[in-house]
Amino acid sequence: LWIVCLAAGSGIVPIFQVLQYLKTTNKEEGLPEIHLIYANKSPSDILLISELEALQLPDQLGSKFTIKHCIERLVQIEDLGVGPIGNDEFVLVCGPKGFNDLLLGDAGLLAKRGYSSKQVFSF
Repeated sequence: LWIVCLAAGSGIVPIFQVLQYLKTTNKEEGLPEIHLIYANKSPSDILLISELEALQLPDQLGSKFTIKHCIERLVQIEDLGVGPIGNDEFVLVCGPKGFNDLLLGDAGLLAKRGYSSKQVFSF
């Protein structure tokens, strides 16, 4: 299972709640691979940075969790990876309207990347 989280600005808050939940799941069953792409206008705009970095510690989500920051630019299709999309891959999206418009819908980057509407959840 792969989970790609796409957040912009304060959209990280609900995504962070999902990450907090995932770290409490049964680790014996195996954590999913979790990739966070977090967009902000500047480094000073990054919310929850120390909390997000702490999730990379071994007793949290560890090596199953990666963070990629997009500063002073929009998320681009290349940020979403290059491999084939599997049925066990899901995307969570949360950000301001312009960010969501860029990613969601039939003309959005996620559709262009090959994600189906059943694999994408926005809030």
